[in-house]
Amino acid sequence: MQRSSHVFLGLLLVLSMAGCAELLLIPAGIGYYQTTTSFKYTIKDTPTRPDVRPDKALVYVIRPDVCCLFSVHFVVYDDGNPVGVTLDKTYFFFYTDPGEHLITSRAENASELRLTVAAGETYYLKQSLRFGFFSPRNDLSIMDPEEAQKEIEKCKYIETEISETPGVGP
Repeated sequence: MQRSSHVFLGLLLVLSMAGCAELLLIPAGIGYYQTTTSFKYTIKDTPTRPDVRPDKALVYVIRPDVCCLFSVHFVVYDDGNPVGVTLDKTYFFFYTDPGEHLITSRAENASELRLTVAAGETYYLKQSLRFGFFSPRNDLSIMDPEEAQKEIEKCKYIETEISETPGVGP
């Protein structure tokens, strides 16, 4: 009886710590180097509308939903590189090269969306929320441009500053 409760508590501790850090492991020879990614974000009251660039695709990520009693931030990645953070009723945008991309949003789960983009075009992604076991889960989907414009009007722009600190491998 006592052994099973120790196993349960150990498993619970490991699971609770798994979601606490954003870590990117980069293979480097024999060991791994650990890079810690940190985010600083500012919510703007004034809507921000970027210019379309002829050499890049413009991608909006819109989170029109309200999570629960407190807002949880979700990190969004383009081909494994962090591009922004969302909170309740926020949106952000990023520029990316033409071609196929894997857009990932991490919450309790990782939602992935393959997106092929063209230079000079604009794309809108919706980040929907649903209840999870420990925290909210999310789903990414492509939005209709007209619906996206209406949702953007109801949301605030979130500006994210991303910094990575390289660590030392074993």
